[in-house]
Amino acid sequence: MAELAVKMNRLTTIPTVEFLLLVRAALATHRITALVLCATLPAGVQAEPFKRAEVTRTMNSVSLLPEKQSARPASIGDLISGQTGLRTADDSRAELSFPDRTITRVGSNALFRFLAGGRDMTLDGGTMLFSSPKGAGGGQVQAGAITAAVTGTDFLVSYVKGPAAKGGRVKVICLSRSVLVYFTANPRERRVLRPGQMVEIPNGATKFLCVSALSLSLILSTNELFETGGFGPLPSKALLKELAEKQKKDILRIPDATAQDEQALRSAFAILESRGLDAAVVVEAVGQVVNNPLSVETLVKQVARALFSDEALMNVVTEVAKTYPSLASSIARGAAEGAPPLAPTAITLGIYDNAQTMTGKPLAYEEIFVDQTSAEGWVGTNRQSVYDFATAAWAKGRTPIISIEPFSGDPLDEIVSGKRDEELANIASQLARYGGPAIIRWGHEPEKSRYPWGGKPAAKYISAYRYVVDYLRKYNPQQKLSFMWSPVGNVDGTKYYPGSHYVDYVGCSVFNTENRSFAETFAPKYQTLAQYCKPIIIAEFGVQAKDDQAAWVSGLKASASQFPLLKSVIYFNAVDPYPWVKGQKPDWRINPALW
Repeated sequence: MAELAVKMNRLTTIPTVEFLLLVRAALATHRITALVLCATLPAGVQAEPFKRAEVTRTMNSVSLLPEKQSARPASIGDLISGQTGLRTADDSRAELSFPDRTITRVGSNALFRFLAGGRDMTLDGGTMLFSSPKGAGGGQVQAGAITAAVTGTDFLVSYVKGPAAKGGRVKVICLSRSVLVYFTANPRERRVLRPGQMVEIPNGATKFLCVSALSLSLILSTNELFETGGFGPLPSKALLKELAEKQKKDILRIPDATAQDEQALRSAFAILESRGLDAAVVVEAVGQVVNNPLSVETLVKQVARALFSDEALMNVVTEVAKTYPSLASSIARGAAEGAPPLAPTAITLGIYDNAQTMTGKPLAYEEIFVDQTSAEGWVGTNRQSVYDFATAAWAKGRTPIISIEPFSGDPLDEIVSGKRDEELANIASQLARYGGPAIIRWGHEPEKSRYPWGGKPAAKYISAYRYVVDYLRKYNPQQKLSFMWSPVGNVDGTKYYPGSHYVDYVGCSVFNTENRSFAETFAPKYQTLAQYCKPIIIAEFGVQAKDDQAAWVSGLKASASQFPLLKSVIYFNAVDPYPWVKGQKPDWRINPALW
């Protein structure tokens, strides 16, 4: 969840109450209005209508709601036809089986309806498992404003009613084969989910935020609609187990892990898979990996994605942070990435302002471009030390963004070999002296060969980027630093992605050079970058002074809601130092009144 990431990835050792309040504040502001889930019918398949369903399992309080009749307790063997509802209470579950071997299971506090004569079902709150064997006819599953048309697919859907601010959302998890998901009002806005992928979309959203990966083995072993909840094995059990085992290698892969780290993480997951996701169990599992913060992040992230309750997530995160206060930053970062995404919010603005023409404006961020060798800005009044700049920006109420440029020598090899540690130590010591929050943007636009760190083999860039992040994190673990990976934003830059553990924000550059609208210019970059499920900052944004700057800026603000992961835009208020637009140095300077 983007804002939870912003708030929580800076946390260090903090009081439990404050930690809980931060989690609660972020969770309270997120969560779909009109979404369709669809796994299309194979060519030539004609779906026979569902004429009846048999109740094959009930646990605790389950009621049947026949049309125009009083509710009555459900019993195994009951046949449902016509328009009949099924309601479950707390800690209650039920299973329905159809003649074509399609199975639906309904979780606690759910209302499920089946309309005979078609293949339509409705989930009016709660969680539902749909399992249809390959080759069976499809079915329509509606959840609030959502429809799911599926065949030969296993998937979970959870529907929380109500406004986004109170947790209203839809969560969809593909367990096998594929599920095509799109908005009812805009079928072109769609995603295809593969096994182990999830979308979680807040009420009110009109765009997907991202598709994230979650542990199939954790879902299969802990969710109440599988065997752990008292049900028998699904017909697709062997397939699901095979998919979970294939996926586990990727889920458990963390950067630079030793064999001991990998074994510890496997042991932690084994605890969860055998005993569930209660807070005390998660605390014990985290205890297996306390020596590797990245393993802690991985574990907490997957726990957050496997939980279907905000209250349960808050309880788990708070208890783990209270037990391991020195790991609060890793716990927070994992929870932030694993928790549901936010609904679209207004973007914030920032500035790169080497002439200091916008000193008095209330902006969220201020950026500087720093020579890594000297730890100072390059030009004009921004020729300040990291410490002086960060302190001055914070005094204006702005979070500093520090773009570090390693121009001299062969920076990638020299950084990884440790030859540039003195430079990094100088920057780290100044950051520690400043002491406040900051966003570090190291080695931006790595796909550009005009930079000494750009256009190089991706593996070299990734190693150097990770080295810098690790160095700055370890120099002062209490420092509230976030890290931005910032390519130009085109597809060719994705090979330089350093991995989720090393990225808090994804940046990009957007300049008006082709007389297109902001939305037309940014849309392909957004599509490329949204796959990382990270908040996006346009770290360099500019419109030439000779163009209609007012129209472009107003277009930015008007269309920002189309890009729900976009959180901030930093205006490049200067003459560009490079003659890259038709052989000229473009003048991006803007009237402060427009920004």
